Amino acid sequence: MDADLPQIVADLRKDTRFQIDDVALENLCLAAFDITWTRDPFDRLLVAHSRVRSLPLGTRDGNILKNYSSVL
Repeated sequence: MDADLPQIVADLRKDTRFQIDDVALENLCLAAFDITWTRDPFDRLLVAHSRVRSLPLGTRDGNILKNYSSVL
């Protein structure tokens, strides 16, 4: 089964529980470059987004919990 990404995004935009946050890719990359405790690019982007927005990150990932202080 293929995901209908345009429909998923449209549904998320209508759902008041969610807000799509379009952070500039340049800002995410600049913040991600400073993260040296992981080689996982997805973890770097998650933490970078948290840093750029100055928001805590909700995760159960052991490596992030060990190395990143702004976690819920």
